Amino acid sequence: MGNPWTFPIILPATYYVGCWLLGVSAADDFLAQINDTLGRYSLMEILRSPLDTLGPFLQATILPMFIGGLLLGSIVWIILYWLLEKLVREYKHKRYLKRTAAMKRKRK
Repeated sequence: MGNPWTFPIILPATYYVGCWLLGVSAADDFLAQINDTLGRYSLMEILRSPLDTLGPFLQATILPMFIGGLLLGSIVWIILYWLLEKLVREYKHKRYLKRTAAMKRKRK
């Protein structure tokens, strides 16, 4: 499952960053390469010998996407964690102030 609005951005970004990190040349249109590779074999051929049929695809496409995804995912995680942690901390502080003010009004 995923978000179809972000796939066109995330898939190429992870692939090209992964190719850059691994020092391999990237395909010009890697989505066509994926479609070509998966369309070349039948399901039975893939099930009979998965490494023979998909091995080059895994090495040329999936490995760079995995490596690029690790780097990009780590960067995005750090940024979002920092932002969300700050927002939650501020929300909790404001909520605490509201509750203490309400308690003081209630006592009076």
